[in-house]
Amino acid sequence: MKKRLLALLLVFVMMVSLLTGCADMFGNLFRRPAETPMPQETVEPEETSVPTSEANVQRDGFPQRGSWDGDVFTSEYLGLQFTMPSGWVAVTDEELADAMGIGFEFMERETDYHDLMELFGLLAVIEMGAACMFTGGNINITFERLTFPQNRLTAEEYIALSSETVAEMMGSEITYIFPDATRIGAYDWYSYSYVMDMFGMDVFGRQFVSIENGFARIITITSFDGIESVDDVLAMFDAL
Repeated sequence: MKKRLLALLLVFVMMVSLLTGCADMFGNLFRRPAETPMPQETVEPEETSVPTSEANVQRDGFPQRGSWDGDVFTSEYLGLQFTMPSGWVAVTDEELADAMGIGFEFMERETDYHDLMELFGLLAVIEMGAACMFTGGNINITFERLTFPQNRLTAEEYIALSSETVAEMMGSEITYIFPDATRIGAYDWYSYSYVMDMFGMDVFGRQFVSIENGFARIITITSFDGIESVDDVLAMFDAL
């Protein structure tokens, strides 16, 4: 059951990360095209203690990794906590590494996404994923590195483009919810919802998008037949 939920979660991740147009197959989804030059990493002076906000600047705005502690996922970068209720399971780092085509030893070693993205030429990373074994509801957080000229997109423009892709791929019904924003953690997120047919069942989804420093931060919430509502899942978040 968990493998099925993980497979579905990765399908949803794939759909939200197609804006860059660089992925013809799932295996190439997270990587830069081969002809795109890799940015040169700037070696920063070693600091004994650097506040999170300063560290983010030194890493050119790269997202910082969150972590699980039991049933609680914490992201200082997004200023949020997600607490799983009974019946939910988290996608492991090993499963995420396998989905992105990178070695688990690198996920285990690196404390942020800067080195992972530079080392493997990744355009997108899956920050976390969790799913309910009984209702089929799931959530994932994805960071997509926007390339020029996409890095100048607003959240509303990103939503308009990505939702068109989802609609074309899946024949989905799209409902635009912006300009109203939803506060999740330390940021306002703009969103759209969709309904798609998958395996003969209606899948209800809503994606929340925040653009910061050339990255699209995407929270995707889905459920089968609307059993697990978006509001139910949003209630699992707390601001730090």
